[in-house]
Amino acid sequence: MKLLLISLFFTLSSFAAIYGDDDRLEIFQSPKVVRAQAKAVAAMVSIESIKKTRGGYDYKIVAPLYKDLEFMDDDDWDALEDVTGMDLVSSSVKMCKGVKFYSQPMGATCTTFLVASNLLMTAGHCVTEENLCDKYVFVFDYEAEHNYQSEVFVDPKNIYTCSKVQYSGYIDPLDDLFGDNEGGVSKDFAIIKLSKKVKNRKPLKAISKWTQKDKHPVYTIGTPMGLPLKYSGLGKIIPTSIEKNSFVTNLDTFQGNSGSPIFSGKSGKVIGILVSGAEDFNFIDDTHLKSRKKKNKFVRSAHYMTKVDGKVCSRPAEYDNYDINLNDYEEGEVGFRIDQVFGAF
Repeated sequence: MKLLLISLFFTLSSFAAIYGDDDRLEIFQSPKVVRAQAKAVAAMVSIESIKKTRGGYDYKIVAPLYKDLEFMDDDDWDALEDVTGMDLVSSSVKMCKGVKFYSQPMGATCTTFLVASNLLMTAGHCVTEENLCDKYVFVFDYEAEHNYQSEVFVDPKNIYTCSKVQYSGYIDPLDDLFGDNEGGVSKDFAIIKLSKKVKNRKPLKAISKWTQKDKHPVYTIGTPMGLPLKYSGLGKIIPTSIEKNSFVTNLDTFQGNSGSPIFSGKSGKVIGILVSGAEDFNFIDDTHLKSRKKKNKFVRSAHYMTKVDGKVCSRPAEYDNYDINLNDYEEGEVGFRIDQVFGAF
């Protein structure tokens, strides 16, 4: 589905839905170990979104608010009008009031995490822009304290620039359909070198050899929809989904979570990088409407549209925890196995 605010995000970012209950929490609400790990997770933010405050002591993240998100294209308008019987040409479908994180800013493009004192890791599709280091900064402690927090300020010492993209690998597993990727083996990770070392933050620990099994518990930390950092726990690796380079989970992740570290719920170590999710489709009341199919499965959204006080508004779509069609890869959140990073150079 085409985002009207597309300039905020890479078109290959994750944008998904809720599996079971929405268990996403602010970082300050999260378990102690997660709060410590979040110190090593940085939001990738456009330089244009960082504005110095009048006092000059800190910076403000200036970005559209989640409640104002518009994501409808022409085909979606037609489908919505057919189902609701409403003339929506001059209207817009935005978030229903009170949705989680309703008034928070969508300031981040992707999520990154510290793997060495001056190195960040993220998804490969997050760094495809030319001259990336001239356009983005990396912000630690990008956090909020409540649902209606529309302003987020960050300390200048927590904002880092990069000197180069040290390594970038991105291969869409669907390219084999077009003869560009024989065997359909994916690759989607990148390493970014910062301009200086990060102090007082410990790099995250990662596994070097895959040992996880089906239904292994997992959790993640990232910036869904570009929002301040969120913890998503209670996830599991979906049965039969483990492949050479990837696995599928039922984590509650969205666009902007691309690059988020996926942790083992047992060891607390990073086992993957969140890279993609479900195809485009909408929910209008209880009617499923399939949007036009995209060639690239990494471009997708999922929202449930309902009527409130006679107006149509949007909520994140919700699914049964394991009602995931792995054959079509239409549901579920995909992680790139981090143990494959070590042999990729």
